Amino acid sequence: MSKYAKIVAVVQRCRRLHSRLKVQKIFYILKSLGYPVPERFEYRHYGPYSDDLAADLRSAVNAAYLKEELTQVEVEEDEEPHRRYDYSAGQRGSDFITHQFASDPTLAAIADEMARVAEELNASRPLQLELVATLMFLQDENVRPDLIVEVLKSSKPQYTDAEVRAALDFITDLRHRASFAPPPPDFSSIIGLVKEGPPSDAAQDLDAEIYGGE
Repeated sequence: MSKYAKIVAVVQRCRRLHSRLKVQKIFYILKSLGYPVPERFEYRHYGPYSDDLAADLRSAVNAAYLKEELTQVEVEEDEEPHRRYDYSAGQRGSDFITHQFASDPTLAAIADEMARVAEELNASRPLQLELVATLMFLQDENVRPDLIVEVLKSSKPQYTDAEVRAALDFITDLRHRASFAPPPPDFSSIIGLVKEGPPSDAAQDLDAEIYGGE
C-alpha cells in the first residue's frame, strides 16, 4: 500500500494536479531524482510515461483515495485540447495516508519530501514539465551531454534553444538540492529475521495468496 500512500500524499500537497500529463511527468522526475517510485517508465510521444502509474491512479480513484475530474478546456490552455483529467484528494484519501504514515514513520518522511518537491514542480506548466522530464530521461539513459540537445530536438523541435538551456539549468539545480538518498538499512530487523529463522509454512502460504506464489 506504500505506493498508493505516496501518490495520495503528493496529490494532497499539490491540492490539485491539472492533467494526467502533469502527474506522469512529476512522478518521473521524482523517480529520476532517486525517490522510491516503483512504477516503470518508457519513452512515448510526450516523454516518459508509465502504464503502471496510470493503473495505480485508476485504482486509487476507484478506492476513493483520489478524485478524478474531467475538465473542458480551450485548445491553447492545455496540452490536451478540449479535455483534461484533474486529480485531487478523494473522500478516503486523508484517512488512508494518516493510517499508513502512523504505522510507518519512515514512509511518512519520504512521502513528505516527495510531496514537497512535487509541489514546486506543480507550479510549472505541463509543457515545461514535459521538457524537463524528457531531458532527465535522456540523462538517465546515459545520452552524452553534448548530444542531448540534438537528440531532444530530433523528436521535439518545438522547444527553443533558450527553453532547453533553461530546462537544463533547472535540472542541474534540482538534482543538486532535491536528489534523494535512501536511509541506511535497519540492520537490527535483519538480524532479528536471521535469529528467527525461515518463515513458517503458514507465512509462506500467505505470501503465495497475496503475491500469487512469486
